[in-house]
Amino acid sequence: MLTAFLQAYVMIIAVVLVGSVIAAVAVSAHQSGMSLRRVMHGIGGLAMVLGVWFGLTHWATQTGVVMPAATLGEPPWALILMLGGALSLFALANLTGFGRAVVANMDQRWLIGLQSLRIMGWIFVALWLVGAMPWQFALPAGIGDVAVGISAWLAWRATDRGEHGAESRYWRVNIFGLVDFVAAVSTGLLTTVGFAHIWALENPNIILAYPLGLFPAFFVGVFIAIHMVSLQKLMGHKRAVKLAMSDA
Repeated sequence: MLTAFLQAYVMIIAVVLVGSVIAAVAVSAHQSGMSLRRVMHGIGGLAMVLGVWFGLTHWATQTGVVMPAATLGEPPWALILMLGGALSLFALANLTGFGRAVVANMDQRWLIGLQSLRIMGWIFVALWLVGAMPWQFALPAGIGDVAVGISAWLAWRATDRGEHGAESRYWRVNIFGLVDFVAAVSTGLLTTVGFAHIWALENPNIILAYPLGLFPAFFVGVFIAIHMVSLQKLMGHKRAVKLAMSDA
């Protein structure tokens, strides 16, 4: 019964996350003034990249390919899928005309608002409470995700209300969000059967088992790509401000 619930939960998250990303891209593309045909082609390309990535991750999770290697000499497929997908999205955003136009016109509120979906991490704490996941991973990863999600929502709300200090809030959400992923990946490796398994020996982590393996290999990668685009825009704005001040 738990497996059925997790499968349904993961699929709902996948639909909501992918749908939200595509919606944000579509709105930004429309605001850039490009034709409907170009928007549809660009959205189609994005959907294809996300679809292939999700399909590969779903297969790799079901077949156990993403489980940690027994030795350091074996490929870390979960990390490869996570970072490979994130870099593919980032490349799509920077190496195509459609992507550059979208990034240039995308409001930071969209990028930060998407991070509010990180509250999905509450499920890790819930799994720990029912004894299905070790606390060494569930608490830092789950609480960290929820904290990032709430921080992102508060930053979005503050900007929507016109409060000052929005940019500093964006920086904090991005930095905290990435640090949270580093902590989650580290504790995940240390608690899951594999070369680095030293914690939770009697109750190994199931984060890389199906269907939870989609969290690190797909969902985390999507959020990392969003962080990268957000930071890129923040750094670009910072450089523009410095240049304007030097010219004044």
